[in-house]
Amino acid sequence: MEVTEKTIDIDNILKSKMGDKARYVPSLLTRWLKHIIHQDEVNAFLWDSRAHKGVEWLEDCVKYLDMTLKVEGMENLPDKNDGRLYTFVSNHPLGGVDGVALGAIIGRHYDGKFRYLVNDLLMNLPGLAPVCIPINKTGNQSRNFPAMVEAGFGSDNHMLMFPAGLCSRRINGEIHDIPWTKTFISKSVEYKRDIVPIHFGGQNSDFFYNLANICKKLGIKLSIFSELNNINNISMDNEYAGICGITIDELLTYMSYDIDMLAETHDLTREAAIAKLKESYDGYHFSAESPDVFNPYSLLNSFSKKEFGDYWFGSGTPTYLINMMHKFNVLPTDIITRIEADASEFDAPTETMVSIMPLLYQSGYITIKNYNRDYNYYTLDVPNKEVKVGLTRALIPAYVTHNTLATTNTARRIAQALDKQDMNGALELLQTFLGTVPYCDNTHYEGHYQQMLFIVFSLLTDYLVDVEVHTPKGRVDIVLLTHTNLYLLELKIDSDSSSAMRQIDLKEYRQRFALSGKPITKVGINFDTKEGNITDWIIE
Repeated sequence: MEVTEKTIDIDNILKSKMGDKARYVPSLLTRWLKHIIHQDEVNAFLWDSRAHKGVEWLEDCVKYLDMTLKVEGMENLPDKNDGRLYTFVSNHPLGGVDGVALGAIIGRHYDGKFRYLVNDLLMNLPGLAPVCIPINKTGNQSRNFPAMVEAGFGSDNHMLMFPAGLCSRRINGEIHDIPWTKTFISKSVEYKRDIVPIHFGGQNSDFFYNLANICKKLGIKLSIFSELNNINNISMDNEYAGICGITIDELLTYMSYDIDMLAETHDLTREAAIAKLKESYDGYHFSAESPDVFNPYSLLNSFSKKEFGDYWFGSGTPTYLINMMHKFNVLPTDIITRIEADASEFDAPTETMVSIMPLLYQSGYITIKNYNRDYNYYTLDVPNKEVKVGLTRALIPAYVTHNTLATTNTARRIAQALDKQDMNGALELLQTFLGTVPYCDNTHYEGHYQQMLFIVFSLLTDYLVDVEVHTPKGRVDIVLLTHTNLYLLELKIDSDSSSAMRQIDLKEYRQRFALSGKPITKVGINFDTKEGNITDWIIE
């Protein structure tokens, strides 16, 4: 296989295995796969090391991965000139890492005269292929498995094997190999090879062991792609709705230990930790009767790092999304608010989309929140806090200012003011901030400032913000629901705040929200387009 600058390409692998059906694989899943396997980093290394093969390539891997290897008992390795062939067997705690390390050590000691028995997928690594004997036990080549094993043991190379077949797993909190197969014993006896045992110390991250448990639960194996030519489109099937993530039952069953560790780190009760996980990473639905599904990438990172961080949006770039928003004339308020749609409007191939909804849905920006069976339509919304915050921050440079730090800091201070029921202080902070935003030509209409305020207020993640909220006599520009108050904001351009307040009173907006159970505060705001800022406001 020839090395290119993109030797490993998940998109092309899916297309080669699935053909036209590859378009039904959700973008969220392919993005997750690319980051799980570190596609970009692996390709960069393969390109930089393309001149080396075999042992030299393995040693390049050791350097690239910055391994510090402590080897005990090198003197016990058999003499390379004794004329005998050996089978070296080891436990498998780290997977590829211990395979690379042992290959580099054994390969250098025996001048490259060794071979691995490996899954044939590893033949896609050109530097590794020369020292591999490819094995496929499940695909169309499975009938060749015995012959390939015989050829390996019958060759004049030493054999390096990991009899567990898979790397170690964590079971009940302990790391150990799964049961070893006995092929190495029978074949070593048959071909008169001595067996040399090697013990490798180490363990993988919590992220890995959690992922391994999920794969076991879902029945996912390395040979999965051999079956993909015969798939059906199951993207909206209730039976499979939980397969692209982690359900609450799976979380509580397979990650109970990790929940307890996370709760202990943050001095939370178990119930409080679960609630924060749900708020941040839950909320995906992939069919009319889908269970709540957690984002696996973010959830596993949270457990691994023991932090309630924002992981998913940091794994990609929003540039394409912003470009598509401009192409389809989509505003931030069109995304970060509830949308009603027929399934055909969002569960469709992105390459033929006539609106932005298929991209938003399949990329995980929005998800199903409700299904109306009587009228056969779905309600879609941003799935959770992590996506809302990440998406809002990504929109700041395109719709507010390139100074995202100033925007998020201002939003934080506004939240602190509103927690004290100080709307006047919040607007003063907003006025100061807008005074730093560079002037742009496209600001002479109310919608520009509405979108700007919507993005800033959407960063207040503990509050509910909505725009163009319908009432019996009109629409409120912005509705902001905090812990203590419900604010009705009316905006005017190049007028005065009194005009904005008169419209609130004339349209009787207060009556529309009388049942909210919270004090209602009216806020009239005037924007001056020459100054590019709010100049006066009234709060009642």
